[in-house]
Amino acid sequence: MIPKTEIHYSFDYAERLYKGDKPFSEVWQDIITAGGNFEEVYDIYIEQILKAIPVFSGYPWEEHTDPLIPIYIVANGDSLSRPLTIGADEDTSVMLVFLMTNLVRQNLHYGFKTSAERASAVHKVVTAVAGILDLDLFDALQSFAVKYVEKYGEAFQARSWDLTQEPARFFLEKKN
Repeated sequence: MIPKTEIHYSFDYAERLYKGDKPFSEVWQDIITAGGNFEEVYDIYIEQILKAIPVFSGYPWEEHTDPLIPIYIVANGDSLSRPLTIGADEDTSVMLVFLMTNLVRQNLHYGFKTSAERASAVHKVVTAVAGILDLDLFDALQSFAVKYVEKYGEAFQARSWDLTQEPARFFLEKKN
């Protein structure tokens, strides 16, 4: 079963997460605008993304996923996998990488010894999904990789996994 997703706008939730200085009523308009632009991209790719994730992760959606995943759009770069929350951005590519990353986190959420190992595996699956769907997300993916390297250092080194040959689950189970 591939889950369904829906984009939600919750004023109260977005306001609760907001940490900026601008009045939130102004920020809310930015969220709505960025979200509207993102929805056009989301509508085109969401079904393909949801189908591709288990191909590269090796974990079927049924194992640990709700049948409906609401996607909340908030003001800043806050990103959560549960509830799935992505930060509004003028660049829809960045929002798409946020979405894909958090969907992969929901699908691929066990078998790791460290947070750095999990981040590396998630990033590899997102990169593989973007590649198979021929999405031009190179800059956004590189930006995320830089943040992971800053956070985890050498522990985030890209694994030599070839996800076109075997899914991430194979490599995770092989090492244990």
